[in-house]
Amino acid sequence: MTSEIPQPSSRRSGEIEIRLILTLVACVSLLTFCNSVCLAQGLAPLGRLESKTGNITSAAFLSDGKTVLAGSYQEVLVAPLDDLSQHKSWTGFKGYVSQLAISPDGNLCACGQYQKITLVSVVDGSIQEQLAHHRGQITGLKFLDQDHLVSVADDGTVARWTRDADSNTWKVTEKKTFDDPVNGLTVDLTGKNLLVAIGDETRVTRPGKTVCLNLETLEEKWETELHRSATTCLAVTSDGKSVLSGSFDETIIRSSLATGEAENIFRGHVRTVNCMVVHPSLPYVVSGSGGRNKGKNELLVWNLETGAIPVRLESHQGKITCVALTADGKTLASGGADKVLLIYNLEQFLSSLKPVE
Repeated sequence: MTSEIPQPSSRRSGEIEIRLILTLVACVSLLTFCNSVCLAQGLAPLGRLESKTGNITSAAFLSDGKTVLAGSYQEVLVAPLDDLSQHKSWTGFKGYVSQLAISPDGNLCACGQYQKITLVSVVDGSIQEQLAHHRGQITGLKFLDQDHLVSVADDGTVARWTRDADSNTWKVTEKKTFDDPVNGLTVDLTGKNLLVAIGDETRVTRPGKTVCLNLETLEEKWETELHRSATTCLAVTSDGKSVLSGSFDETIIRSSLATGEAENIFRGHVRTVNCMVVHPSLPYVVSGSGGRNKGKNELLVWNLETGAIPVRLESHQGKITCVALTADGKTLASGGADKVLLIYNLEQFLSSLKPVE
């Protein structure tokens, strides 16, 4: 008697196929997850600096690339990268230090607060001068050279400062006012153009603007309304040809610096894009997001040419408020509304990506 091999019914066969497909999908998902975890672990924080007074609202590295600054409530933390526990504090500020800018010679730090810019000696932390012009929170600061500084604030004001050689004091030499808050600034590589991010985050349906100004006169060159909501932050690409604008609408748009015309859009974030920094020599951007909703406070490293996201981190418990890179692009810092500043070895991580790109 010949025994026949039982054949599965068509229904059972279909169930088996579905199970195989689900198993395959699960395996692919697991591999993808493991790959993401491995990449994320490759950019795991090397150090942690915590403020006891409030959220971290600004970050910067000193010129030597060996010291990090973190602005918080009524203080600036100053820490050597090789031992963050040995930090010290600059004090004497009122409210949050929302912006930090280091002078070209590395000896002076401009600290932006509410209605004030405090100039601090990097050598000993002593206050050298306090500048008053803006009526709101300082949202952007940059030294143009040893004798010139530009600042913006959420009261819609823009100011260009010049240090008087005779009195050694700083005075506003050019100023401009917009109807909406100015949320950030960047200067192009030629040093001729100032770009400002404009928009009111409380008016979510009002488009955000990017405005290009002549840095000498503050006269407008062009204006764009590419974002659906307030423009929050800006950065110039390392080739100097494009400007990146982050927004409350959760996108980053790449535009021509010459005309303001949109070139590309990055949709990797699911919360407000609060900050970003461009790598000085590689085609990578680091951007931080987060908002009022819980979770998705993400730090993204993404490829400017392809849009690929090699890593997505949720290393902060609050929204990411600031990011900073050393001048050589090797070390990254991120600060958040969880009172924490984190340090990463970005060079090591990016070098591990090169063979697979």
